[in-house]
Amino acid sequence: MRQADILHLREIHVGSGLVACPEHVVILSQTCDLVLADRPNITVAQAVRLNANTAAEVLRGKRPRWVPVTGDVGGLFADLEVISSIPKTEALDLTVERSIPDERWAEQRKFAHRVGRRFSRLALPDEVVPWLKNLSDLVISKAGKATSPLGRAIEAISEIRVAADDWSRTGASMELFLILEAGELPIAPDDHDDWSLALPEEKPLRTIPGVSDRLFPVDKARPAEEERNALWWRFAELVQDIITPAGPMAGTAGVKGALASVVVSIADETEFTMAQYRRSDELDLSHLSSPLPLSN
Repeated sequence: MRQADILHLREIHVGSGLVACPEHVVILSQTCDLVLADRPNITVAQAVRLNANTAAEVLRGKRPRWVPVTGDVGGLFADLEVISSIPKTEALDLTVERSIPDERWAEQRKFAHRVGRRFSRLALPDEVVPWLKNLSDLVISKAGKATSPLGRAIEAISEIRVAADDWSRTGASMELFLILEAGELPIAPDDHDDWSLALPEEKPLRTIPGVSDRLFPVDKARPAEEERNALWWRFAELVQDIITPAGPMAGTAGVKGALASVVVSIADETEFTMAQYRRSDELDLSHLSSPLPLSN
């Protein structure tokens, strides 16, 4: 057995009740735990099929509750809200179906990452969440839309990470890192005199969509070298401008005073240091806490 395999089990215990699993269950336990003798149980999730709209959103990364097993709209998904543990001794007599072929290592890694995403995200202070609403709305609305220049710009951001000097205090200083895919951000030479990093004062370059249009033009070649570098840094500046309180609680004293400063930086993933990585956390914008007040 291996993580992501389908275990033919028609019902599981969740809490004190039984939950029917007409599509069987998906193994969540890591493969190494499955073979170790001192791990007596297997963690599984209910396997489900979703309607086409929900499935498409899951595949775009917008619904971390569900993890795709087969990678297509009509396929199976692991429901991470319906999880149970079963003894390995009971699993020995059950049929096991390999969902991700052995040779598809990248898909196995993606499944493991998506399971981990559900449980390992940073729990941001509630008062900080409204500061990220505008960015969250922007990213979620365009993520996965490769035909849009803004969608392509967002797709080029491999990860967003966030750090603060002290999340526990009022008036924290927050830093946001937009980490681009390898090679996307041309690195400035040591002799900066060789480059001009200034952009023309054009109205389209004062908006995130306008900068995205220049970064990913529809009918001509993409900018290179210093122009692309300057455009990405302008993109980061404009993102910084939208990191302001938004939503119904934006005007409350607690939210307004939660952050004293915000800095947005941009980096190529090959240049992002281990020190920066260790002091920051991945920001999962499709899975932020609910804005205050928390509902029942």
